[in-house]
Formats: sequence, structure tokens, C-alpha cells
Amino acid sequence: MLLKIFKLYKMEKKINFINIDTRTLPEIAQSRILNITGEIGANFNVNIIKINGTSKESYYNFITKQFTQAFISANNLSVNLKSDSFSKLINFPADSSGDIYRIIVFAGKNSVFINGSYVNVKNITQAGQATVIIQADPGIDRANYYTASPPAPTVSVAGSTAKTTSTDAIVDWTLTNASNDTYGFGLMLPNLVDTFSILDDYWYVEQAQVTNGAVTSSSTIVFDSVANLYVGMELSSFSSGSVSGTPLITAISGNRVLLSVAQTVGDGVTATFRAYGKTLITNAFNINVNFIGFTATGIQLEKSIRTDVTQPTSDVELTYNLNGTYGISGGSLVRMIGFNINANGNNNLIIGVSPSATEGGVSMEYNGATDLDIDEAKVVTAGTKVEIIGSHQVIKVQGTVRISNFPGSNRKLYLDLNKFITVGAAS
Repeated sequence: MLLKIFKLYKMEKKINFINIDTRTLPEIAQSRILNITGEIGANFNVNIIKINGTSKESYYNFITKQFTQAFISANNLSVNLKSDSFSKLINFPADSSGDIYRIIVFAGKNSVFINGSYVNVKNITQAGQATVIIQADPGIDRANYYTASPPAPTVSVAGSTAKTTSTDAIVDWTLTNASNDTYGFGLMLPNLVDTFSILDDYWYVEQAQVTNGAVTSSSTIVFDSVANLYVGMELSSFSSGSVSGTPLITAISGNRVLLSVAQTVGDGVTATFRAYGKTLITNAFNINVNFIGFTATGIQLEKSIRTDVTQPTSDVELTYNLNGTYGISGGSLVRMIGFNINANGNNNLIIGVSPSATEGGVSMEYNGATDLDIDEAKVVTAGTKVEIIGSHQVIKVQGTVRISNFPGSNRKLYLDLNKFITVGAAS
């Protein structure tokens, strides 16, 4: 019996080696040689499957040398070795969607691979073309505070999904406060500085997923898919209902996502998650990105006095009429300076704004009687130029986004303006 099995084993013809260049294919069409060596009489079948990045898989037709979605006999190549090697030129098409080609060789009757297996697989990746769109995000509830939506032109940068060298995108945005009586109360940077260094953690990429089942006050939500979700991402919104607190993903198991804050949400609701900061952006979306030299700079806001104002020696709320107020915030946050304007204590701290494009004014709590330095009334004359300190009508955002690895599909990279810009109010 053992001798019989041994003889049967010896009768199997060996397929020795499968060779094809498996380096990443470019986006353009390219041909590569498939070479298979073995013993004369060995037989095998070859299938080549294209796993499309944007649609269903397709199959290589060895007669037309093209990929077809319907599998027919021409998609199967049967070979019986007449010599110790076989070669076939394979045509790979131009494609920018980032696909994978799977070359499968099946050992035929009375044949076996030299390692004892009956199937051998080679994979070739084709580089895709992806675009990263860089956009300023004011937030849904703050969009009206800017003159445009989005507040600045988007910046697009395209690259190969297999590219290993860096691509730089220069960002030079001018963010302008809306010029109207409802929202035109200025933009402010943290601590009312004129220049602020923007942190990497203010950038994000988002991913939407659909809930699979309703939950009430639960920290665990099941989704149809958890693709591109990662521990540390923030749940930012539901398409129906509201998000409680600031929930972060703390764990993912299968399609179950555990959050740091319990939520109530219905079935089939779209949940949007944000990956803030370059580490999460890389882990969740495979975008290797660096943010270089990003700063926000407030442009000095200047106005002029419209009518003479007399600063008394008594305590009083004083109003300065201006030639337009847009860009100025009230609320006792910002100051106004200029010739003859008393800046002792909080005398030049703006507590309220009466808005107008060409008129309007600002009010200040003038503490004249308690200030020993004020012993005579001074006049701030019409036409006096004044500067607003801490509030801006225009903020410039500048820096470089350097992408070393592009994602598998197009993505938007957002700068969350609400992380470092506060909108002003009348009082």
C-alpha cells in the first residue's frame, strides 16, 4: 500500500516556479511577463482577477487581453508544459483608482507545486490617484460670520497612492468677517493676540457611518461598517438627533463602537466622526501629513471718529461715533486706542457696539472721577484715526501642508476654525 502511494506521488509533475514583476504598477498601461517553470507534462490553469477600487471585480481575457466583468472560458488559461518553462505577456490597463491584480495558478491533474501545494497566488498593486482637498471649516453655526462659504478658497493637491516622496500644498487664506449688522462683530484669536501658532490637533478628516439598530443612553453603538474608524476619533454629529457631550471612540470590536459618553440614537442614522491631529489622520485614513509653520495673523483694524467726543472728568458711559463698526466686538474684550483717547484703567475697553457699515458707534465705561490723572475734559475730534486692539475684520492663515502618503480615495482635510477663532458680539 505504501509503495502504491509512493508511486502515485512520484507520478505528479512538479511546477517549480512562478515569476512576474510584482512591483507597484503605475497608473498608465503596462505589460509584464508571466513566467512559469516546471517539469514537462505538468499542467495548470491561470486566472487573473482585477479587484477594482471603485466597482466589482473583473477577469483577464487571455484572447482580447482585456478585463471583463463576466467570467467566460477565455478568462481561464489552461497550459500543459511542452518544455520546462512557459511565458505569457499580460497587459495591465491604465487605471487611477488604485486596484489590486491577483494572479492565481491552479495545479492541474497529476501536477503539484514543488512546495506540495496546489494553488499559488501573486498580487500586484496598481497605484491610484487621490486628491486631498484642504478646506477651512467655520462650523455650521458659525458660517454666517464669514463673507464666504467656505471662508476661503479650497486648496487641492493630487498624488499617487503609491508615491513615497512628499508633495507640498501652500495655504494662504484670507478669512474675512461678514459685513452686516447681525454678524459683523469681528474675529478674535486666543488671548486676543495678533499672531497665533495653529496646532496640528486643529486639523481633522471625517468619516460617516450608519447606525445598525437604535440605542438609548448607551455607550455602545453598532454600525453597518467601521471602515476608517479608529480609537480616539470624536463623534461630531448625527444626521438625526443631537450628540451628547464630546464622545470619543474608546474601543472597536467587530462593528461595535464603544464611546466615552453614552448616546441616544435611532436606527439608520448617519454618524460623523472626526480624526483630529496628524497621528489619528494617518492611522485612520493612511494620510501621512505634516503641518508646517501654520499661523493665524489678525490684520490691524482701523476706524475713524465720525463726530467730536468730549471725555469728561466724571464717571459716565461714553459713546464714540465711528465711520463704520464692522469687525469690532463688544463685551468688554477689546480696546480702542487713538490720539487723546484716555486709556487709563478700562476707560478704552469697548462694552457695546451699535453696528453700521458707515455709521454706528462704540460705548465705553468712562471712569473719570476716580482717576486723578484726569483733571480736564479732552476732546477726541472728528476724523481721528483709531485702532481696535484684539478684534479683527480680517485674519490671515498661512502655512504648508506636506503629504508624504496619499489615501486610497479622495479625502477632505479640514482646519477647524472654531478651535482658535472666536466670533465677536455686540455686547
